[in-house]
Amino acid sequence: MEIKTFIADESIANFSSAARDELCTQVNKYADYVIKEAHLLEEDIRVAGAKDEITSHTVIIAAQKHKNNPSIRKPKWFLWVKLASTFSLLFSGALLGGVFFGTDSIQKNTMLLAFMVVCLIVACVTTVLVYIKEQ
Repeated sequence: MEIKTFIADESIANFSSAARDELCTQVNKYADYVIKEAHLLEEDIRVAGAKDEITSHTVIIAAQKHKNNPSIRKPKWFLWVKLASTFSLLFSGALLGGVFFGTDSIQKNTMLLAFMVVCLIVACVTTVLVYIKEQ
């Protein structure tokens, strides 16, 4: 069965032919997205052995899912903050556990102790930033 949509001429009166073609392309892409999402939702709620049936409610949820969860690209600085968080936690944990130098050398060397404290501060700040940004 083929589904055709109707768009009134008044609403697209000022569209060029290229704009009308692009509108058709975008509508088809959105319809494909809704169809795929409806199939995924139906697979999640279907009981094993039951007949495959997608209801209007499933289609409505699939169409609204795209509106509710837009894909937002995170900025590049966020990647650097995550990397700083990861490596500062790694270094501070390794220094605290004595992996690199041993616990006696940290107590005797104030520069090493200062580096560990700076790593801990950077780790705390960047971890909080990552947590806030992902919320």
